[in-house]
Amino acid sequence: MRLTALTLPVLVSFCLSAGLRAAEPAAAPAAAAKAVAADTVDQKRIHSEYGDGNFEIVVQILEDFRAKHDQYRPIDSLIVAKYLGVVYASNPDSREKGKYWLYKMLQMDPTADLVDLYVGEEVEKTFEKVRSEFIVRRNYRGINDTRLAKAVKDGDIGKQKDTVVLKDTVLVKDNWISPLTDGIKGGYSEVKGGIKAGIQSGYVPIEEKTAKDDSHWTGNINVGGGLKFLDKEQWEAVSGISDQTEIRVATDIRQRKWPINIALDFSYAFAPEIYQDRTASGKGLQKQTIETYELNLGVRKIFDFRLYSVRPFFGGGFGRITTEWDLVSEESNDPYRDGKLGIWLNGGCYWELDRHFNLGLEYLYSSATIEMYGKRNHGGHHLDMIVGFHF
Repeated sequence: MRLTALTLPVLVSFCLSAGLRAAEPAAAPAAAAKAVAADTVDQKRIHSEYGDGNFEIVVQILEDFRAKHDQYRPIDSLIVAKYLGVVYASNPDSREKGKYWLYKMLQMDPTADLVDLYVGEEVEKTFEKVRSEFIVRRNYRGINDTRLAKAVKDGDIGKQKDTVVLKDTVLVKDNWISPLTDGIKGGYSEVKGGIKAGIQSGYVPIEEKTAKDDSHWTGNINVGGGLKFLDKEQWEAVSGISDQTEIRVATDIRQRKWPINIALDFSYAFAPEIYQDRTASGKGLQKQTIETYELNLGVRKIFDFRLYSVRPFFGGGFGRITTEWDLVSEESNDPYRDGKLGIWLNGGCYWELDRHFNLGLEYLYSSATIEMYGKRNHGGHHLDMIVGFHF
C-alpha cells in the first residue's frame, strides 16, 4: 500500500500510541532508502503504465518528476525524453513537443531507438524525420556521424522491430499510440518545468556542443542589393540627392569551435545622375555622379540555436568609406576623391533554405566624416536583400 501525505501522520501516531518506539532505529534505513528512491524515476511503474495504455499517467509522473528536480541522473533524463517524446508525438496536437523530446533523447544517446515501445507508424515516421535532422545538423556542426548515418541508411538501427501492429492491443488505436486525449483536456497539454512556448510552433532552442578538436572552417558568402539612405539634411542641399542604390558582398568565416565569425564586407553604392547648373561660376551645366565604396572588417555573431533554419545575426567593426564625386561639363571637369576610416554595425536574419543556401534581410549602419563640399557623413543606413552560400 502506498503511503500518502495524509495517511503518513496517522500511521506514525498509531505506532507511537502502540508503544513501538523501539522500532524507530530500524525504520531510519528504510526511510533513507525511500528518500533515495524518490530521487529517481520509477522505471518499472512507467513501463507498466505505458504497457497498460495509461499514457496520461505516464506524462503526469514524468512531468511531476521534472518539476520537482533541477538535476537528475543521465539514465533518468533519457527515460524522461524517450517516453515524453513518444507520447507527445502520438498526438497531432502535441507532435512538436514530441519532436523536441525525441531530439533531446538523441542528443543524450545518438544510437537510441524506440524498439522496446512498439510505436505506431506515425510516431515511427516522426522519429525517423527527427533523427535525419539530428544527423544533418551534427554533421553541419562538424560532429562526425558517418557510422550512425550509414546504420540508419542500411536499416541496421531498429531493423529487429516487430512491425506487426495489432489494433486490438492497448497500445494502438487507428495506427498510432493512443493520445493524451482526456489528459490533455485535464491540463497536461502544457509542459511543466519551464519548456518555452516556442515548442508549440516547432521553433525549439537546442544547444549542441561541438567537438573540442573541431578545426574545420565554416562560413557564408552572401551577395545582396538594396538602398543606402544618406542624411537628408546634409546631402540634399549640396548635391540634390539623399538616396543611393547599393550592391553588397558580405563574407564571414570561423572555425566551428569559435563563438563568432570574422567578417569582411564590401559595398558599392551610386546615386542617380543629375545636373548642377553652375553657369554663374563659368563651369556650365555639370553632370554630377556620386559613388561610394565601403570596405568593412569586423566580427559577426550568427545564432544557430533553433531546431529550424532561422539564423539571426549581428556584427560590427571598422571600415573605410571612399567617395568619388564628379562634376563634368564641356567647360570644366571637377573630380573629387577622398576616404576616411569609420565604424559599422549590422544585423539581420538568414533563412537557411537547405544546408548550403541562405536567403535573408540585412540592415547596416556606417559612419565616416569626409570633408568634400563641407564635412558630412558619407556612410548611412543600408537595407539589403541577401542571398548566398553557406559552407
